[in-house]
Amino acid sequence: MVLSDCYSWDNEQSGHARLGDPRRTRRLVSLTSSPAQHAGLSIVKSSQSTAQVEGAYRLIRNPSVSPQAIAEAGFTATVRACEAHPLLLALEDTTTINFSHSTASDDQGNTTTNPKTHGLLAHSVLMYAPDSALPVGFIEQQRWSRVTDTYGVKHQRKERPCEEKESYRWQQASERMAERLGEIQKRVITVCDREADIWHYLHYKVSHGQRFVVRAAQNSRLEEAPGKLFELPEVLATAGSHTLNVMQKGGRAARQARMFIRYSEVSIKIATTAARRSRSRMSVAGSSQRTVPAGIC
Repeated sequence: MVLSDCYSWDNEQSGHARLGDPRRTRRLVSLTSSPAQHAGLSIVKSSQSTAQVEGAYRLIRNPSVSPQAIAEAGFTATVRACEAHPLLLALEDTTTINFSHSTASDDQGNTTTNPKTHGLLAHSVLMYAPDSALPVGFIEQQRWSRVTDTYGVKHQRKERPCEEKESYRWQQASERMAERLGEIQKRVITVCDREADIWHYLHYKVSHGQRFVVRAAQNSRLEEAPGKLFELPEVLATAGSHTLNVMQKGGRAARQARMFIRYSEVSIKIATTAARRSRSRMSVAGSSQRTVPAGIC
């Protein structure tokens, strides 16, 4: 939906939020439509009056107003919008939100390996419709702050169950997405970067029949030859190719690159005994490029 009418768009997103009183829901739509017209600005800068600012903060501080209830209204709106699309990409990633102001540092945990950085983390799943090249909306989002006392416990990760690890949020996001989408889930392909190369997450996706594309980060050991994941594409035959038009920076002319695709089904070796009992086979694809000279298709 194009944001030509921010109030109508926000009413579609937030108008069904269950806040215990319909007046609160109407106030929510009224207040959030103003920031929607000024994306990236704070409440103070996007509001048109002091009364609007005060009303926004009263709503935020109201104990009866649940952030999760507001989010669920948006997720429900996304489900309705997804019904119109035959194919959907679920773009999933984790984002850090850093707060540099000194007043915020005491309440927030670390967001990086630098103990001086403070803020929140947000794990989001954005639905995208490739047929129309438009974002559909968020279907899931988790927000949290790390506990400062746990900084530097990375070496203990092998001793903790996966449910206690931060990486478990990837599986939780897939579970909640599938629960909300129902039959629409069959039209979805999840797309993730290297952070999602987690065995428990991949096993969940395979065992539940959810399609996905994850950029490999680990050069995992394979049951099949040649024995290592990153070496596999070199021994596979080319299955096809596709020519891409690659835009250049600095006003330079675009170039064409032909991508050669290779793929195979493999089983990844897992170190732990429990994981070996639940082994999954999955498809692995590799690509290599060759620049196409000007005038050659």
